[in-house]
Amino acid sequence: MTTTPTAALTPSEEGDTLRGGGAMALAMLAFIINDTMIKLVGVGLPLGELLMVRGAFVVAIVAAFAWATGALRHLRLIFSRVVAVRTLADVATTFLFLTALLNMPIANATAINQAVPFAIVVLSAIFLGERVGARRLAAVLAGFCGVLLVVKPASSDFNVYSLFAVASMFTISLRDIVTRRIPAAVPASIVALSNAAAVTLGGGVYSVFNGWRPLGLAETGVLFACALSLAVAYTFMVLAVRLAHISATAPFRYTIIVWSLIAGFAVFGDRPDITALIGIALIAGSGLYTLVRERQLNRRSG
Repeated sequence: MTTTPTAALTPSEEGDTLRGGGAMALAMLAFIINDTMIKLVGVGLPLGELLMVRGAFVVAIVAAFAWATGALRHLRLIFSRVVAVRTLADVATTFLFLTALLNMPIANATAINQAVPFAIVVLSAIFLGERVGARRLAAVLAGFCGVLLVVKPASSDFNVYSLFAVASMFTISLRDIVTRRIPAAVPASIVALSNAAAVTLGGGVYSVFNGWRPLGLAETGVLFACALSLAVAYTFMVLAVRLAHISATAPFRYTIIVWSLIAGFAVFGDRPDITALIGIALIAGSGLYTLVRERQLNRRSG
């Protein structure tokens, strides 16, 4: 039987992968910095107020960047269908994930989110009719077993907020799939501005029901620092997905697990038990295999 050799990456493709991977790693670091500060300040702060204040800072920062780079002339593209769908997915992700984050260890919430590649495979099979081979299916099942080990649904340690993290995993998958469909003519800062504005508006609406309390100077400063981190994360996430294929950049997503474990231990004193650590390892290992396998299949089909 004759096999088709796998084409080697050209220097240009290698450069795109490195740049995309670097952008993804920076986005993950920025997200963990933001998540750590949010978890610290969110102990006594209503979620709606937190999202609205932080979001207002993010909007100002991203809008200033878009103005400085001339991207604001494309502001009307915020209302394009594909950008709107991505924005709605990001709003859902923000509310679901932060609800989980504020009520469970940061490493656990982060690890569950790293099962996104499995969710992408499932969603692609259901909605796009993509065929899933036996090896990828086995990797997906192993990854979801890892999620179960982290969530521990049958254990006395079960945290119902883990389900919010699981739900956010699927909204992130939808967001990433849609991002690839955004035309290159739409600047990354415009996509980021759309996300920030929608989350801010959503936080404002939620605060009507969730309550509001006076902010101290220190809390305001922390939320501004969160906004800076999130603005960086938004922009580098979009750039990463655009610079290289999702399958090439997604492995760099797993750097967030290392950062979350460090932050959880150093800042919150969290020590994941052996079951959770095995689950995290299963998620990371299966996710990396899924991404490598997807990349091989894409090359063959190409």
